[in-house]
Amino acid sequence: MNDGPDETASAPAGIGQRAKGRGLPSRYVRIAASTGALACLRLARSVRAGWLLLSASDERIAAEPAEAFRDAPAGLLGASLAAGIASCVLWAVAWRVFGEPAMTRFMPAVACAAFLILWPLRRAVAGAVDITCGRDPSARPLAAALFVLGFTLCLVLVSLEHYHLEKPWPAWLAWLRPGRRYKFYRVLLLMPLWGAWAMLITPRFCRPDERTEPAVAAFARAGGPFRATICMGLLLAATIKYFAYLPWQQLNISAAAIATGPLAGVVLCRRTGGLTRRALLAANVATQMVFMLAYLATRNLVT
Repeated sequence: MNDGPDETASAPAGIGQRAKGRGLPSRYVRIAASTGALACLRLARSVRAGWLLLSASDERIAAEPAEAFRDAPAGLLGASLAAGIASCVLWAVAWRVFGEPAMTRFMPAVACAAFLILWPLRRAVAGAVDITCGRDPSARPLAAALFVLGFTLCLVLVSLEHYHLEKPWPAWLAWLRPGRRYKFYRVLLLMPLWGAWAMLITPRFCRPDERTEPAVAAFARAGGPFRATICMGLLLAATIKYFAYLPWQQLNISAAAIATGPLAGVVLCRRTGGLTRRALLAANVATQMVFMLAYLATRNLVT
């Protein structure tokens, strides 16, 4: 007896097709989630390698596998940006704690300089002092004191910003640019990035040799001219946009950093007998100092 089409036979097929259709998005979500997790893990490893290269001791660097520093170029930029943001936050906190006198920013500058010199730039400053003093260890305390004093004074002078009218950015981009009252934050943000770029560009002129540490050799091989050029272009564009309130002479700021990075790197590599971590870190802090001085000179020239 024919009772009509067998609905029970077709129902499982329809349910299976609907379940399969519902399963496609979830599969894509799982793929996207796993890809994002891997990207975040690689980014974290890269930032860790960059931070170690910037601030860890030589013993800690030697204990790490050299291949871990192949991801350090991008991580070095991320760690430097984090140091710049932390400097701005610390300055704002010091302002709130110590107050904001009309004509001095000394206490926030001291707090910011202490943070940078005692943590992210500690190895860089020590390397620069050692290379400068050479075989005369008795001169190191005086050289370190002069550097700390000069660095702090530069921060104080940078913070004494004059008012300049500038075009507003679109609302969706305005949060990327510190406002009129905090223009000197732009120097604090860009300064570490130009120092990191100096470490990227130096291996293009000084090749690794037998005196180069394995971690530094891996970092140098991973950097490449393409990365250094792209980084320079992005920093140049950011510097021009950040200091657009200055006349065309503001190009001197970027030019000074671009010239100092490789030049200081080459000179310091020759002083250390080859491409070494000390030379890279010293080139970093030298470029940061020149960047601040170039900003001060340009700002005072046009105001």
